Amino acid sequence: MSRTKYSEAYRKVLSHIVENCKEGERFFTVRHTAELFGISLQTAQKIISELKEKEIVETKRKSGIYIRSLPGIRDLSGTKILLLSGIDDPRFVDAFSLGIRENLNALGWELLYMEEHGLDRNTIGFGDYLISLYNQENAGGIIALAYQNAELAFYHAMSHGCLIISDIGFPNLPFLPSVQTDNKKHIREVVRRFARLGKKQLLVCSYWKEDNVRFRTILEESSSSCPGMEVKYVYLRNETSPAELYRFFRHFHDRKGVLSLDYAANHTVTPYFITHNISPHNNYIVYDNEDNFFNHPGLDPIEAAAPSLKSLGSRLAFRLVERIRNGEWSSPMQEMV
Repeated sequence: MSRTKYSEAYRKVLSHIVENCKEGERFFTVRHTAELFGISLQTAQKIISELKEKEIVETKRKSGIYIRSLPGIRDLSGTKILLLSGIDDPRFVDAFSLGIRENLNALGWELLYMEEHGLDRNTIGFGDYLISLYNQENAGGIIALAYQNAELAFYHAMSHGCLIISDIGFPNLPFLPSVQTDNKKHIREVVRRFARLGKKQLLVCSYWKEDNVRFRTILEESSSSCPGMEVKYVYLRNETSPAELYRFFRHFHDRKGVLSLDYAANHTVTPYFITHNISPHNNYIVYDNEDNFFNHPGLDPIEAAAPSLKSLGSRLAFRLVERIRNGEWSSPMQEMV
């Protein structure tokens, strides 16, 4: 069993003890534990051994396993979670917030969106700002979205006791927990799908510059498994991008495909399908979206390739809640979904 699956099984057993057991009462046998929680005997034995090490259960000779002491539970009602974003796009933040709030509202916790887009995130000053904000709000944790080049700032804040989880993992900061999209996996799936549909020209649109991991993966995958596919990149911040889009859509045919590479690009590219009376079905895929499909007035729902921003927000909140309640981060620290 992987470390992640073991951690999930352990938390299920621990939650059962907290919610259903009393000190001094008899607990399940190892075999009964395995059957009840759908795990192997080996995993059940490992969990019982860990509970014994933490003095939660004890074994009495010829008698069985008993609850020795229940884990301490703090009153966490009203816990404040701070949400910060490295980009100034309220639609992006709102999409994450949908999933985050679902988890926090059920606990009676509060989510505070802290708008501070003007700060320099490459300096230690941002770390000082985080610490000050954390203490000022008496926060339980921070969810940080879309921050880059912020290792030193995050390290500084974490070393002062701030609980932080991010939607971007930092290789140089492996103990910063994150839940991030497996870009290479999902991009490869998109390119292969367009190839199966017989597409020979792929238009990739984004507000990111061309040198990004998603587009690099498209080029790698198209050259290795889709020879003959022509890939064109449109950087939507260029003043020539409207003309490039117009030319591509003006002569659209069933061998062309369009991929919107980031969330903001969805709203720029989709209207061209309406203007030129083109069905997006089998012609258009968006990468990021607030939910599993991108909805635009006048068009059928458009499929999203990657996990929704809402689901990523939900996962970030779930892991942060686990850490606050149980005192430790679940594995892996930097999770790819």
